[in-house]
Amino acid sequence: MAKKGIVITVGIIINFLVSSVGISQLIETDIVDKKLSYFISQEDKLGSKIFVNSANHISGKGIAQPVIYEREEENLPNLLVYYFYYESDSTIDYILYEWDEINFIGYDSAKVKSREELNFYVERFKILKKGFVSKFGESEGWGSIDEEKIESGSFVRSDEWNRQEKTNLDLSISITNHVKEGRFSMHPYHRIRLYVKNPPKRESSSLPAISDSLLTESKLLLDLLLENLKNEKIEKIREFFSETVNNQISEEQIKALRREINFDKKLNLFYYGYQANLNMDYFLVLFYNYDMNTGSEIKEGVKLILDVNNEVVGLQTFKMQ
Repeated sequence: MAKKGIVITVGIIINFLVSSVGISQLIETDIVDKKLSYFISQEDKLGSKIFVNSANHISGKGIAQPVIYEREEENLPNLLVYYFYYESDSTIDYILYEWDEINFIGYDSAKVKSREELNFYVERFKILKKGFVSKFGESEGWGSIDEEKIESGSFVRSDEWNRQEKTNLDLSISITNHVKEGRFSMHPYHRIRLYVKNPPKRESSSLPAISDSLLTESKLLLDLLLENLKNEKIEKIREFFSETVNNQISEEQIKALRREINFDKKLNLFYYGYQANLNMDYFLVLFYNYDMNTGSEIKEGVKLILDVNNEVVGLQTFKMQ
């Protein structure tokens, strides 16, 4: 998949050096008030092609299904660029840049990669981050890139640049380079994502302070939710979730989540903070680690996401190293 040698001097051009081959990609970081037609023009100049995807993307009210372009790459999966725009006037809401082979081969066909192959992902992430740090300053981040365990382990690294009234950036790399067989099988996946988002609809100062009482209330809510989940009280569980989420989740999804949670282990809060979704609405995100992992590099437990009304909009299990 050879990259076409085209450079457009608009926005930020970040030059990627992969092996001995020089590659240029256009990464737009200024999307305020820009319309879809502008980005279509840029993709045409790059020689990109439309990517057809039958998936239904859930976005905010008035946001159309994305227009997706495919750009050819070398040593990485082809880059997909998703343009999410408002139906009313075609102005861009946010852009997603995604390097993920699953888009082309499917989840079940993903294979374990060599250290050399994985290095291309790590280097691309580092070059992107370096460019953004140089332009916008240091990021707020979590997770780490464990290069010693890259071939056999899993890691996630995420960096955010929240720039007030300007576009915000969210860059992440997710690597799971092993196969897990059994009741809950896991296939390898290797992914880099970059979200470029328009400014929040409201100032973060309008959010409630994350006080000890708020954290206590959140833990009590989680405990009650997990108790009902353990006892398979499906209708009672639904009372905890927001109306939007209840319209999207099935009873089977709830039961599948139940099977993944270890109800015998105590959960301890180890990370929390406000994060914005793709429509720039803020949510309180809390990570709870199983007590058995105390002092360990492995973090495994439950992720709880609450909206401003203290209703559950997300409940997931996680594992990171």
